[in-house]
Amino acid sequence: MISIRGRDNPPTLDPAYATRTFDGHLACLVHGGLLRCNPDGEIVPELARSWKTSEGGKKYAFEIQPGLRFPSGNPLDATAVVESWSRICRPETGSSVSWVFEDIVGYDRVISGELRNLPGLLIRSATELEAVLRAPSATFPARMSMPAARIVDPMAIEQAGEDYGRHPKALGAWKLVEWEDDSHLLFRPNPLYPERNDSIKGLRFDLIAKDFSASARFETGNVHILNPLPSSQSDYWKEFPTWRKQIHSVPQLNLYYLGFGCHRKPFDNPKVRLALAKALDSESIRETLYGERAIPAWGPIPPKLVGSEEKIPESSPLSASEEEILQGLTFEMWFPDVDPTSALVMEGFQANLLKHGVRVRLRRVDRTAYSAWRREGRFDAFLGNWWADFPDPDNFITPLFVSDSDSNMTRFKDPQVDNWAEEARGLVNPEERGALYRKIGRLLREQTPMVFLWHLNEEVLTQPWVKGYEPPALYQGTLYLRLGISK
Repeated sequence: MISIRGRDNPPTLDPAYATRTFDGHLACLVHGGLLRCNPDGEIVPELARSWKTSEGGKKYAFEIQPGLRFPSGNPLDATAVVESWSRICRPETGSSVSWVFEDIVGYDRVISGELRNLPGLLIRSATELEAVLRAPSATFPARMSMPAARIVDPMAIEQAGEDYGRHPKALGAWKLVEWEDDSHLLFRPNPLYPERNDSIKGLRFDLIAKDFSASARFETGNVHILNPLPSSQSDYWKEFPTWRKQIHSVPQLNLYYLGFGCHRKPFDNPKVRLALAKALDSESIRETLYGERAIPAWGPIPPKLVGSEEKIPESSPLSASEEEILQGLTFEMWFPDVDPTSALVMEGFQANLLKHGVRVRLRRVDRTAYSAWRREGRFDAFLGNWWADFPDPDNFITPLFVSDSDSNMTRFKDPQVDNWAEEARGLVNPEERGALYRKIGRLLREQTPMVFLWHLNEEVLTQPWVKGYEPPALYQGTLYLRLGISK
């Protein structure tokens, strides 16, 4: 049995409603999908034997492994997949993640209640399913790795009703056998899963709210994996050579940035935004506050994904005209009250800008108000971050920069970016797609709706006898299939 530190009670393990990192991760353990994300962020088959695309990314054909069955005895076949994916989109389900399937033909007719099943899902045989999309999409496979695309057993849903999220039964790598609120969730290997891990008796996620308590239980050997290792305790563990060797630094698919309110003066002027970006010494701040726990962001897309920058972009110092632009500027920079480091970052930026005649008032805001006010656009500049929902470069472009996106908090609008983003989504050739995303990145650096700061790594601490642990780049990126105990 291996114990992994959890934090809070997950609200549900139903893929239709598992929208947070922890419950999404656990939902993926219990429910298998046709495709999954591996620890490196690559999309690989899971319950599908293979998959292929045709018509330039407009059709995706899946071959499902034969003979798969849910614990109920029902077959996990193409019919079950259609029912599971369509369920997410039905209005009576009320799922907030139905957008995962928005590319499939007939999606709008299902969410409106006109149809019950997605007409773009074609059953060719019990083990052959074809998804027909409204337009070519290179993001579709990555979306199918998300918790929402995990396959539920219609019989289990019908029998459990609203309690299904508490008592899920499906064909995942692990089965839930015990759930005690504020204590733990216990999982055993699922004997029906084709690649099950029989080298350990089970996984126990111990729910420990306080970082200090989690570290104390790790030190006594009662917790075996601390994921993540709290940043406030990282230096402590690194003082001991034995434990230093047990710390895994894992690049994550995220972006930390300083966003500008492009809808407000003077930030509606890209020259002002670029001058402010040049005045910031974000690299010194990163090295001082994060060290190896963060790497510089050269563009919006993290290094592991197609379209990320392959070399450091050229930059020039502030010109005389840019210095003149900055003189006398006064504005507010907002940041959420979540950790002491955020305040230190913003104080560093404040000092940087003061050297160039810019006076900044810092506003620390509680998390709830910060999120609400940012959506309302009540800011000049703000500290933000974005974590991927799925491992694809589009997830760092469309939500953050396309004009009509609800997550475009900077209110940035550029028709060229909109057009290129739409074109890139449909390119299935990785080289062509990567080149276009780098063009988008260069344009964004010129327009500067935000300053790209860094990509934060996550540190994980494991006991010396834990073997085969593969820290993932994304929360759904590991099923613990190689996890074991050294003898």
